[in-house]
Amino acid sequence: MRLQHDLLKSYVEEHANIRTTFVELYGGFLRCSRLTGPNVTAILKEVELSSKERENRVVVFNTGMHDIHRLCGDTWEKDRTTYLEKDEHDKSCFDLYKIALKQLADQVARFPAHLKIFQTTTAAWPKYGNVGVSWSPSRPQKLPLDSGFVDGFNALAFDVLEGYGDSISIVDGYWISLPRPDNRETDINSETGKKLSHPGVEVLGAMQRIWNTLILLAFCDTQ
Repeated sequence: MRLQHDLLKSYVEEHANIRTTFVELYGGFLRCSRLTGPNVTAILKEVELSSKERENRVVVFNTGMHDIHRLCGDTWEKDRTTYLEKDEHDKSCFDLYKIALKQLADQVARFPAHLKIFQTTTAAWPKYGNVGVSWSPSRPQKLPLDSGFVDGFNALAFDVLEGYGDSISIVDGYWISLPRPDNRETDINSETGKKLSHPGVEVLGAMQRIWNTLILLAFCDTQ
């Protein structure tokens, strides 16, 4: 989402009277809202108060990999005890993800925007290749982790968002990113990292066109 926002910002802020705001919930929604991190409620209120009277508003949101990582990963087991409620400690990460998404969607639903879009979580660990990565013979590529598990969380997201009817639209981030090349994180010496988490430029461009199309359909006279 951050990469997509950067691309959107480069398109619109220089050539159109459009302001953009990006909120990164690093650590996941529950951790940010209950412990430390961006407060979505306060930020949305600030955006509302700073908007001009006749300004059109669009919200594109997702709560995905950061939540899945924090709520399911063994690494964060102790950390979760600092912000989960007592009756949540024994819940599965699927159930906890449902709680997080429902609370975020409730806040978005209350925000006075003309268009609200939920983007499903990207495949995260695509199967094929990496943009701009040259593999050393002494450092062979490890097999990527299976990206199929993400689709289960997206299916859960569909069930949650069905309760909001037509007020929240849904666009795909999973299937469009599953077969395409990926950008692997690198350091200053161009050493390749372990993470296969960011979709490549083809995916970012396609997703950006989807955003733009939905915005045009919502605000422009298409007759």
